[in-house]
Amino acid sequence: MLRRKRTGGEFSSVEVFRFEQEKPEQIDLKLESGTHGGADNRLFEDLFGTEKSGRLATLDDGIQAVLTGIAVNESLTNGKEVHVQSLL
Repeated sequence: MLRRKRTGGEFSSVEVFRFEQEKPEQIDLKLESGTHGGADNRLFEDLFGTEKSGRLATLDDGIQAVLTGIAVNESLTNGKEVHVQSLL
């Protein structure tokens, strides 16, 4: 679970609640000027620029994300558990 924290009207950090951990992990956000807190500029640079961040999702990451969405929809329709890897 994520919880965002505001400082002066802006979100300055997020708290990540992980299973089996007592305390949430706090991650400070680096906000920049521009749209989406500066994220659009960083994404554009990752996709088309010369300075890559190494944070782009892989093809396998994308496939797993799509399969997860399919499994959720199927589970909602059938009311049954769907194992993501069974969809491969």
